[in-house]
Amino acid sequence: MDIKELDVVTLNDGRQGTVIDIQRKDDEAVYLIEIPGIDFFSCPYVHSKDIKSIDWRDDGGQPSKKTA
Repeated sequence: MDIKELDVVTLNDGRQGTVIDIQRKDDEAVYLIEIPGIDFFSCPYVHSKDIKSIDWRDDGGQPSKKTA
């Protein structure tokens, strides 16, 4: 799954949020997810395996829905 900053994603636990940061090391990445109702400093970093789907991406004005 090609996850990018500002993608709106659904996590495996059902929460939905926006990818606001990506940290990469070698061939691995973790994603900081801003979730409504959660204080910014409590926002989780997750691995791609924790992301169920990409629900929206700004790809030239065409919303898209992609499932893992």
